[in-house]
Amino acid sequence: MAASGRGILSAKAADRRLRRGAPGRDQPLPVATSGHGPRIAILTYGTRGDVEPFVALAAGLLRAGFQPRLAAPAAFASLADAHGIPFHPLPGDLTALARDIVTQAGTNWPRMIVTLSRFIAPLAARAYRLVIELASDADLIVHSFLMTRAGFEIAERQGIPSVSAQFFPVFAPTSSFPAVVFPDLPLGSGYRRLTHSIVTQVFWRGGDLLYRRARQEDRGLPRLGAWPFAASRSSCPPILFAFSRHVVPPAPEWAGIAEVTGYWPLSAPPGWAPPIELERFLEQGVPPVYIGLGSGGLAKGGAWIASGVAALDQVGARGILDIGSGEPPAGPLPPSTFAVGGIPHAWLFPRMAAVVHHGGAGTTAAGLTAGKPSVVIPTASDQPFWGRRVHALNAGPAPIPVRALSAGKLARAISIATTDTAMKTSAAALGNLIGSEDGVGVAVDRIAGALGKRRAT
Repeated sequence: MAASGRGILSAKAADRRLRRGAPGRDQPLPVATSGHGPRIAILTYGTRGDVEPFVALAAGLLRAGFQPRLAAPAAFASLADAHGIPFHPLPGDLTALARDIVTQAGTNWPRMIVTLSRFIAPLAARAYRLVIELASDADLIVHSFLMTRAGFEIAERQGIPSVSAQFFPVFAPTSSFPAVVFPDLPLGSGYRRLTHSIVTQVFWRGGDLLYRRARQEDRGLPRLGAWPFAASRSSCPPILFAFSRHVVPPAPEWAGIAEVTGYWPLSAPPGWAPPIELERFLEQGVPPVYIGLGSGGLAKGGAWIASGVAALDQVGARGILDIGSGEPPAGPLPPSTFAVGGIPHAWLFPRMAAVVHHGGAGTTAAGLTAGKPSVVIPTASDQPFWGRRVHALNAGPAPIPVRALSAGKLARAISIATTDTAMKTSAAALGNLIGSEDGVGVAVDRIAGALGKRRAT
């Protein structure tokens, strides 16, 4: 452990306690904190995939004796409460945001920036004020992608350290691969580094413009300083990349700048049990194929449901259809397909033959960790990047862009994922490697180290 103090345990020791229990069942540690540990403000904004890993991080901090508090969209209050995490709601209709990103922007990143800006602009001043209040007595701030500027400026004003936590490679240029929203064209290392600079500049300048507009509404917000990762700064906040080194190997340029910790998986909440009907379905036949597009399910008017059911029928596979909180299928499903919503991926995916999903960072992590081949149907943002990585690792067939989705294409991909012996072996081996990592434990240790380093100076 990089730092010690009253109530602080080794993160790895806490994780060993977490893993005790009946085989095949997640056993979260009961929440217990002395109330004397360092106060950690965690700031995130986005859909479920942007929040769940931070709930897992907060739970890990709690187990290690810290006092975490999570600021995220109000829709996730019940998720945080189920894991005993103190929660501070932020404004915004996440359903509307997800719909607009998928239907108006898709994988076109300039449109995605415009869509995000339109959504955030009316909420920015209020959201900034709320996170300032949350972090007023914090000892350290953890900030995610959309909270990078606000989290860093608040920490600087209060004279406390901050940590940048990201679910995809960003703010750390490399020539190893292009930025996640760019294709990997055969243009050499210069092109790859340039794409990272473009993404950083667009986010930096666009974010600063939004912040200044918010400050016109609320002059009490702190003035902007230098960009957190500017080359001119004597020190920058450390970056924690919450993905596996076996999925995206650390780039040489990241040494001393960013660390790949491993994934931050969220276990099922204490006392959770699957629906009896689902357990019975799983017991009645061979492992099914999971199909769920998360927020990406809004693409093409939800036509993916019909394509999914038809594809399963073509290959003769049983299926789990994850409709989330959306509308149920228009017609009755065949007996070989079962509809679910809100089932923890960490419990469900290991019981599947393969998983079909939109390629969100969190869902990709769950599929790969389960050791099951993944069929990725990218719908927006960083999802094409994860689809390419899954295919490159032979953990799934080539991704299918949602605009090109059809029952026939999906059926062929499912057939490959469920019958290709080499692919199934590769996916299982990758799952074992990922499962040996302790991403939350590493992150907790690095946060403790950042606290210790500041206190020693």
